[in-house]
Amino acid sequence: MLTLFCRILPLLACGVAAAAAVNAPDPAQLQSMLDDKGAVWSLPADSFLTPDLRLFFRWLAAEKKEEAHYPGYGNSPKMTFLDLPVTEANVRFKDGQLSSFTLSLYNRGDQGDASEARFVALLTDIGTRITTWSGDRGTEARKTRIAGKDMLRRAWVTGPYAMVLTWSSSGQGKRDFRAEYIQLEITPFDARNDPRRMLAAPTGGKPVAVRAESTIEKVLRKENGDVYLDGMPMVDQGQKGYCAAATTERVLRFYGIDVSQHVIAQLADSDAGRGTSSELMLKMIKRAGVKFGVQVREHYTAVGSMRDLEEMVNRYNRVARKEKGNKVTLPSFGVIELNLVYESFDPAVYKKYRCEGEKVDFKRFLFDVRDHIDKGIPLCWGVYLGLAKEEKLLPQTTGAHMRLIIGYNDTTSEMIYSDSWGAGHEFKKMSYSDAWTITTGLYSFDPRRQQ
Repeated sequence: MLTLFCRILPLLACGVAAAAAVNAPDPAQLQSMLDDKGAVWSLPADSFLTPDLRLFFRWLAAEKKEEAHYPGYGNSPKMTFLDLPVTEANVRFKDGQLSSFTLSLYNRGDQGDASEARFVALLTDIGTRITTWSGDRGTEARKTRIAGKDMLRRAWVTGPYAMVLTWSSSGQGKRDFRAEYIQLEITPFDARNDPRRMLAAPTGGKPVAVRAESTIEKVLRKENGDVYLDGMPMVDQGQKGYCAAATTERVLRFYGIDVSQHVIAQLADSDAGRGTSSELMLKMIKRAGVKFGVQVREHYTAVGSMRDLEEMVNRYNRVARKEKGNKVTLPSFGVIELNLVYESFDPAVYKKYRCEGEKVDFKRFLFDVRDHIDKGIPLCWGVYLGLAKEEKLLPQTTGAHMRLIIGYNDTTSEMIYSDSWGAGHEFKKMSYSDAWTITTGLYSFDPRRQQ
């Protein structure tokens, strides 16, 4: 019997390894692409990745040239805007032509914590540089609140370019101040949608309406038995432990809600180095659910209490005795780290225990997947890597992780899933048995049904 002093340290998702080192070219100066005529906005996707830019950007999806990403790893070639370091950048295309630049000028996930003084100084410096370059003093918006977090914005216009700076911090005072992110979006200027005028207008308090009927048409059914969701946006979480935040961003963008992983990480109180506990992630996203117009549902959690953990270990040990595998002993006091418990399991024994000893839950898991995919709803899938063999696991090979289930194939008994690691990870498959073996949680963001 475990004592009352024993507590579980929840699974944290997820940390990733650094990218391979490259020879460092001269820094890319993004403002050099923004000529006075706005010719960049007519640049086709097929012509974007010149040999020079290929050193910095990569397509987020190998087959769809809709978004190019500069990952900003610690050993990536450097990129600047107005001599300001760019931590990461996304370039989006619409109808085959460049439509926006989104630059991260600071984010906690990549750069660590910043004091309030440093954060304010950086904001002031950014504002001064953009004002000098654009000749526009800028218009600042009133605060926007998302799930109790303040988001601030300032807009500039110069010639064919509109720029909106967005930033946020957390905490109620100097003692618990925490810088979150500073992001600059550059888009073609449209006088009918002047961002300075739009930011000056009062913000509406109505939540975004996401309807279930709008997602069913995205379900594709192939002759080989594949049933999957088409058009799932890709996000590269980079080296940050933001897999849960990146996964959530992808789902919300699939629903037409343009929100970044940095906003989600703030709502979920993500730790850049260790990730986000599933418990905290659910708690914070549920608070934001009303704002985003979705209902957060928890379909399965492997370990939600000490009793769940004890039962899991006891059932595993019974199978281990029969299979002559290693048994697991939980400590009787102190902190139990779930990661260490999972690492102590024999993968073959654990798979047998999960697939043969939890047939009811396994069956329910498959039902939930089919039911949601058929309705056009992706599933956020908590897993523990290393318990089943997988291909294309880099940059993470073991540990807690969150990914997306985007389809299934009953003909081959395979799960179709996607990781938030960029090109090459959009569409992958795994047997149903392996998928269930590594599952630690299953959640969905269900659109509201039409009344």
